[in-house]
Amino acid sequence: MVYRVGIYARKSIDEEKKGNGNESILTQISMLERYVETHAEFQLLESYVDNGVTGTRFDRPEFNRLMEDVRCGHINCVIVKDLSRFGRNYLEAGKLLEVIFPCLNVRFIAINDGYDSHAADCGERQFNAALNNLVNDSYAKDISKAINAVYRENFKCGSYMAPYAAYGYVRSADDPHKLEIDEEVAEHVRLMFGMRADGRSYQEIADYMNRNNIESPSNYKYRKGILKDKRFAKPCLWGADYIGRLLMNPVYIGAVAQGRQQCRNATGGKAVRVPKENWYVKEHMHPAIISDEVWQKAQDRKKADMETYARNDGKYKRLAKENILKGKLLCSLCGKPLRRGHQYYKGKLLYNYYCVTRDKNGEKCANRYQSEEKLFGVIMKAVHQQIQVAVDTKKLLAELSAMPSYNRQEQALQAQLQTVEREQKKLTVKKANLYADYCDGVITKEDYRLLAQRYEEQASQATAQIEDLTVRLYRQKTMAGSSNLWLTEFERFRRKKKLTKEVVDALIDKIYVHSPYELEIVFRYRDEYLYLMQEMDRIQTGGISV
Repeated sequence: MVYRVGIYARKSIDEEKKGNGNESILTQISMLERYVETHAEFQLLESYVDNGVTGTRFDRPEFNRLMEDVRCGHINCVIVKDLSRFGRNYLEAGKLLEVIFPCLNVRFIAINDGYDSHAADCGERQFNAALNNLVNDSYAKDISKAINAVYRENFKCGSYMAPYAAYGYVRSADDPHKLEIDEEVAEHVRLMFGMRADGRSYQEIADYMNRNNIESPSNYKYRKGILKDKRFAKPCLWGADYIGRLLMNPVYIGAVAQGRQQCRNATGGKAVRVPKENWYVKEHMHPAIISDEVWQKAQDRKKADMETYARNDGKYKRLAKENILKGKLLCSLCGKPLRRGHQYYKGKLLYNYYCVTRDKNGEKCANRYQSEEKLFGVIMKAVHQQIQVAVDTKKLLAELSAMPSYNRQEQALQAQLQTVEREQKKLTVKKANLYADYCDGVITKEDYRLLAQRYEEQASQATAQIEDLTVRLYRQKTMAGSSNLWLTEFERFRRKKKLTKEVVDALIDKIYVHSPYELEIVFRYRDEYLYLMQEMDRIQTGGISV
C-alpha cells in the first residue's frame, strides 16, 4: 500500500521571539522529507507549517487544513518530528491519536519518539506516546504559570504590560513599560471626554468623529507603523461601542488598570473577564490627558444612562419579544448585518431594523430603517409561496414515479455503479501485484512509484464515482420521500399562518434587504431543490444521465 503523506511542522511562539524559528522549521521539514524519501511506501503530497503558533491549542490554520485533508481522504498518513510539534494538550492529542485517526484509518508517525500507529508494538508505544503527551502538557502549564507570575509582579509595580499603548499615548523611549502623551491624537481624546461630559451620547460622539474624517485608532496605528497587518489599512469608522470602552478607561487620568482579563494559556482557552475588585490598579503612573473632574463627569453620565435604561427596561419588559430574525437580515447595499432597534410610542413597543454602516456614516450606505411588522408580512408571503411550490412538486413526483423513464433512470445508475465497482476491485489486485513485483526486483523503485501513483489516481477517481453514483441512486429511489429535506421541511409548515423563530431557523438561510417591500430571500436546502428539479426534468423528457 502506498500512503498519501502529509508532513506537519510547527514553530513555537518562544522560538519566534528568540529569532531561531526559521532554522527550526527548515530543520523539521528537511528531516521529514528525508524520512519519506527513504520509505518506498510513502508518497509526499502536502506540507503543513504553522509559524509562531502555540502548541497548547489545536485551532491552528495549517493544522486545520491538515485535518480537512485527512477527513476528505486526501491524506491517510501524518508524519511529525515528535509529539511536542504535534501538540502540547494531553487530552486533545490523545483523542486524535487514539480515537479519530484510527477511525479514519490514518497512520500517524512521530519520528523522534519512535511512534508508528501501524507498528507491531503499537500498544506499548501508544503508552509511551500518552506519557510524552502528558509531559508536554505539563511543560506548557508550567511555562504558563511562570509567565503569569512575572506578569503579576509587573502589574503590582504598575508597569504597562499591554501589547499596544492606549489611543492617545505612546511608549516611552526610555522605558517601554511607561506611557507618554501622543500629542498628535491626544486632542481627540480630550474632545471625546468633553462631549461626553456635556451630555452627548456615544453614538453622537462617533458620528461627529466620522463626519469630520478623524482617523480611527486602527488606521492611525497602521499609518504610524505600530500595526503591520494590511487589513488595518482599510478605512475603519468610529463606533459607539469603542467610544464607550475608551471613555471608561482610567489610563487617561494617569492610572494603569491591568489584569482585567485572564487568558488560560496552558489550555488555549478564551480570555475571561475578571471582577473589577481583582484588577491591578496603580494611580499616577504617567501623565494624564484629562482632569479628574472631566473624567468623573463622563462616569456620572454613564451611571445616569444605565439608571434610565433600567427604569425603562423594567417598565416595558413585559412588551419585549424575541428577535427571531437575528443574524438573518443583511443590507443589500453594503452587506453588513442589520441590527434591531426599538422605541416606545403610546405604550406600544415598536421594533425596526437599521444598517450599522449607515448608522456610523450615512454617506457609505443609503439603506434606511425597516419596520419589523412590514418585513414580517413580506417574508411570510414568500414562505407561503415556497411551501405551495413544495406541495405541488410532491404531487407531480407521485405522477412521474409511475412513468417508464423513472425506472430506466434508476436501472442505468445501478448498472454504472456495478461497472465502476468492478474496475475498483481490479485496481486493488493490480496494486497488490505491483508491490509484489517491486519486492521481487521485477521492477525498479522509480517504475514502482510511477505506476503506484497512476493506480492510486485511478482508484481515487473510482472512489469518487462510486460515492457520487451511490448518492444519486439513493436520491433517485427516495426522491419523493423523506430524504429530500426541501420537500419535507417546507411541507411541514404548510399550515403555519404566522412567522415564528422555528419557521425562520428551519427554512431561511439569509435575507438581503433592499426596502421593506423588496427583499431577496435565500431559502435553505437550495441544493436539494435544484437536484430535484433537474431529475424531474430528465424523467419528463425521457433522458437518462449517468
